[in-house]
Amino acid sequence: MSHNNIIEPLADYPRPVGADLWRMQDSRSRTLEVVRDWTEEALYWQGEGLQNSLGTLLYHLAIVEMDWLYEEVLQQAWSPEIKPLFPYAMRDSQGLLYTIREGSLQDHLVRLEKTRRHFLEQFKSISLDDYYRARTLPDYDVTPEWVLYHLIQHEDEHRGEIQTIRTLYEATRSTG
Repeated sequence: MSHNNIIEPLADYPRPVGADLWRMQDSRSRTLEVVRDWTEEALYWQGEGLQNSLGTLLYHLAIVEMDWLYEEVLQQAWSPEIKPLFPYAMRDSQGLLYTIREGSLQDHLVRLEKTRRHFLEQFKSISLDDYYRARTLPDYDVTPEWVLYHLIQHEDEHRGEIQTIRTLYEATRSTG
């Protein structure tokens, strides 16, 4: 398969916004490629010394994306169509990622698809001036531009964690 190394900004957005959203989409497609053929058994496997499972990380990717969209960018209550997708908190009482132990891989993929579609739709209302406008929160200022940068980095880092979990899982299966 040939892969073009050309950024193609998403249509319907100002060019810099569309380019950053393309980067988000590219990062997501790489994540989906890594998880596409995981078995249900592997979804919640946690090897010795591992803090997260694939299921936990997929839930985390989706909830973090919605949290940054609503809390930092839009600064409004979460949409009633999105809120039900997240029956669990982002973190547990110790500040660790909330451990997810249910749902199929398909359930997680559908959540990721719905939240990304929603994210892209919400960004259509962001003008170029608004994209660069800082939002002042109690602890920091942030722009939507930085939010996109952060979410791309966040997903890329967790994809590395997912790949490590997969490698360890497969190693336990080949030796056991």
